[in-house]
Amino acid sequence: MNIFRILNVMMTEDRPNREMNKYLLAFVQAVFLLCAFGIIGGSSLLAQNDTTQQTELLPKGLFADHQVMEVTLSANFKTLLADREKDRSQHPGRFVFKNEEGETVSLKVKLKTRGNFRRRKNQCSFPPLFLKFNDEAQDLTMFRGLRKLKLVTHCQRGKKFEQYILQEYLLYRVYNLLTDKSFRVRLLKVRYFDEDKQDELMTRYAFLIENDKDMAERLGGQIINSSNVKQRMLNDTITNLLAVFEYFAANTDWSVSESHNIKLVLTDPFNKPFPVPYDFDWSGVINPVYAVPHPRYEINSLDERLYLGICAEPWIFQRSFDMFNLNKKAIYNLYRSSDLLDERKLNNTLEFYDAFYKTINDPKEVENEIYKKCIKP
Repeated sequence: MNIFRILNVMMTEDRPNREMNKYLLAFVQAVFLLCAFGIIGGSSLLAQNDTTQQTELLPKGLFADHQVMEVTLSANFKTLLADREKDRSQHPGRFVFKNEEGETVSLKVKLKTRGNFRRRKNQCSFPPLFLKFNDEAQDLTMFRGLRKLKLVTHCQRGKKFEQYILQEYLLYRVYNLLTDKSFRVRLLKVRYFDEDKQDELMTRYAFLIENDKDMAERLGGQIINSSNVKQRMLNDTITNLLAVFEYFAANTDWSVSESHNIKLVLTDPFNKPFPVPYDFDWSGVINPVYAVPHPRYEINSLDERLYLGICAEPWIFQRSFDMFNLNKKAIYNLYRSSDLLDERKLNNTLEFYDAFYKTINDPKEVENEIYKKCIKP
């Protein structure tokens, strides 16, 4: 008897049985959702989700190591960087690096410009890229199981733009410290080699971001694409932690309801999905020259904090504050141990975070800056 037959029988039973069956109905509907999302196989409704084999395919080595990875990315960059329209093509290239044994590995890749704001020619001379691996040799490297990754690049020439990259990378690492429900990243030092000119273009820092599906699989779930989702429909504690993190970074460039810079992950239909944030370059702590506050928000500058999360029980907020307090030393050490940030930027960043910690540990400031400004669900 298939699921649809079970549902039909339950709904046509006598009234006393229907009262009892409403609980069974909820269970069967949940199982159906599990099958629909592919979390369990349709051939065995009671089979548990075996993530062991999937996890082994994920690139543990690539994102588990936080040392800067030196690579060479070669392509016809004149053609690639000019291709920024809606219907963009994939361009052949090579991704060259040294493996754990110190041997040089050269992988075939296909490159494609990506992004919204940073893809515009009048904003970034060097847009972010998609890297699609299509070389069987990758299965013998730390890139085993990967097929497509985002590469966050420097946008424009100049030291300050490279500092923006380093700061955005560190924000991903901060969120990693707070929760595993986050995108993993790997910092690269990229030598860009132009195959047409047979010459080096430049060497700049960039970073790779874990693929959406890989992130969801690592967490035992799946990405869901739903429109018009509200914060109140998501996991309370994880959504609150995310909102406090965005407040920590003074980032207003995100929205759950607009699916903007947020991915939703479902691990269990009996529980609510949870959000995972990305794209932090418009954060006030970074404060890039190309970014301005959104006109919908009553803030005068990008580095002015504004809480955009929904209101929650005080204990939920306190749980998020406790997580930040518990990880404060690790967060500050993350920045201090980076020898790539210039000293002035480092000091300004830590002072910016000092103000955040002062707020969350002062009940009066929490009341005025967060409780009174949170969004009513």
